[in-house]
Amino acid sequence: MIFRKKLLHSPGCPMSFHCLFPLWNRTFKEVFENAKQKNGKAHALKKTNGYGIGICAAVFFFSFFLGIGQSVPKKLDSLYGALSPDKVDTSYVNTLNAIGFELRYDSIDTALKMVKKTERLSKDLNYDPGLMQSYYNAGILFKNLHKNDSALFYNAKARDLAIKLKDSKKVAATHFAAGRIHNLMGNYELAINAYQKSLKIEEERNDTIATIITTNSIGSLYNQLEEYDLALQYLNKSRNMAERAGHKNYLAMSLSNIGGVYFKKGDHDNALDLYQKSLQIAEEMGLTPGITINSIKIGETYLEQKKYTLAAKAFNRSLDISRKARDNRGLIKNLSNLAKIDLEQNRPYKALEKAKEAYAISDRIKSKINLKSTALLISEIYEKLNDPAQGLAYYKRHVAFKDTLFNLDKSEQIANLETKYQTEQKQQRIDNLEKENEIVSLTNSNQRTQIYFFITALALGTFALVQTYRKSRSVKKANTLLTQQKEVIEEQNTEISQALSEKEMLLQEINHRAKNNLSTIENLLRAQANLIKDNKAKALIEESRNRIHSISLLHQNLFESDIPDAVNIKHYFDSMFTNYMEALKDIKVHKNIEEGIVVDSTKAVALGLITNELITNSIKYAFAKNSSGELSISFQRKKDNLLLEVSDNGNGINETQEQDAKARQNSSYFGLELVKGLTRQLHGSINFIKQQGFMVSIEIPA
Repeated sequence: MIFRKKLLHSPGCPMSFHCLFPLWNRTFKEVFENAKQKNGKAHALKKTNGYGIGICAAVFFFSFFLGIGQSVPKKLDSLYGALSPDKVDTSYVNTLNAIGFELRYDSIDTALKMVKKTERLSKDLNYDPGLMQSYYNAGILFKNLHKNDSALFYNAKARDLAIKLKDSKKVAATHFAAGRIHNLMGNYELAINAYQKSLKIEEERNDTIATIITTNSIGSLYNQLEEYDLALQYLNKSRNMAERAGHKNYLAMSLSNIGGVYFKKGDHDNALDLYQKSLQIAEEMGLTPGITINSIKIGETYLEQKKYTLAAKAFNRSLDISRKARDNRGLIKNLSNLAKIDLEQNRPYKALEKAKEAYAISDRIKSKINLKSTALLISEIYEKLNDPAQGLAYYKRHVAFKDTLFNLDKSEQIANLETKYQTEQKQQRIDNLEKENEIVSLTNSNQRTQIYFFITALALGTFALVQTYRKSRSVKKANTLLTQQKEVIEEQNTEISQALSEKEMLLQEINHRAKNNLSTIENLLRAQANLIKDNKAKALIEESRNRIHSISLLHQNLFESDIPDAVNIKHYFDSMFTNYMEALKDIKVHKNIEEGIVVDSTKAVALGLITNELITNSIKYAFAKNSSGELSISFQRKKDNLLLEVSDNGNGINETQEQDAKARQNSSYFGLELVKGLTRQLHGSINFIKQQGFMVSIEIPA
């Protein structure tokens, strides 16, 4: 089944070993024991000198993978008990940050409220470590909500503060987090780059545990990209480091991830052997989460082999452990897998019962991540039951859980109006001050003339000397007033700069919202296409989805750009090609995109749609009878113009075919007409060259 392959060994799944974070400073257990020794207050958290990120990473590691220490509810009870509302200080902020981190999966809405509160308190206290942790928590929460643009935005703010504080551990951590987010977004080159930056810092610091974890993450990403040799290179490095250091828990993690490589290669026997070794270590150490995770992976391997009895046995074992441990995420994962077995064995009603139980648990713990995945699973089951209406309803729920947390519609308009009003008021005050300065300047000039006159008339006697002295004092007073007014002007300029920064941030959020809305439309079109049997209609919907996707990518680039309303064409085209990876897998692609070409958003929209149409046209028609071939795209400066060329060595097109396409008004004709219309909109010229395939050359003003 399609949905099963999508969900098995998902890199974004919280049950995967490679989603562990580096362990900083001391463990949360050590810090909290110190706190308990001080009458239940959070003084121990203060003693960490603001190492809030390290605390939260330790909490995650020990509670999730190692299984050491208290359960999440007990930790939360203890943390809430450590709060001292009578004294709001840095310890109070650290404790709130730790609570917010604990709630990152099961109560994201509450955790987001914690983020807002700790951000405000940290700013009030001028406490940069607390503010950094608040931003870092926000990045994790938005990642868990699949709001990846927002996750990157807040993670970058945390990294800026970590650099300012010269905290190399936290700089490495934010690079690591950026790698995870880029991985989820499909920006694999950026993900590898971020992981490597983190790894370099960790190796320089001789941080063995963090190095093992990051090396594991790089290996797991290469496994995801089916670069199996590189994956095994990094994962075996992690395994060897864990063995030399005597870290059996990390050895279990490495073995499990190496098993994942063999699973994807189709070597299920080796995969099972490695999972069993990892499971054995987890059982010896009493690591309940490790037992649960490996049992799930063993079950998924048997499921892939269609050994349903063995798969069900592994899942049921893990399910029993999850029920006893009250591990809601484990329950959801196992129930979902058992539902897949029922569906594979043509028991859709039993599958639906288990899937709905998983959905109900997700709803009870308010886990939007699991609500999203279980809603998708239920929609697939209803499709099997020939109930497309219910299937679409649950798919819409799946999409709805991806919606943005920020409602900017009204508040953003009010904020923009208020910013405009405040800016105009400040400008008016500056204008008034400038007029006053002109008056003072003229006054000073007159006074200096009078002083010079009295100096030349020194012989007039004592009266003249007295007058000169008095005028000199007046000049000093005027200069003092001028200095004060200059300081006021500088203060007003600072306020205006802050207002402009706020407007830029609002513009970024607008682009973020537009991108998310376009992504929602994309998903709805995909769902609609799945319900349509007519292949021509389905193809037309898919073409429309690709056009929307190219515009969505534009807003993503605008969000990430440091220059307002400017798009780097190379970055834009590179991200666009990710959408065609599957379609172009047998086609050799040549890209020659000049670095540093930046255009405004209007021009970028037209270029994106033109390029999308030309690539789609080549995929559909040039290689229709031959799945292999070559596709080339070039974008270069040509004096004062920009030159876009897209070519292929496919079947080409003759005049008869072109006239036939025009007569039928099919999608090929519409696409080429759209290209011509957009070129005219850009005041450019277009040439079609029909030699050895098909080539389109478009030249527009720079």
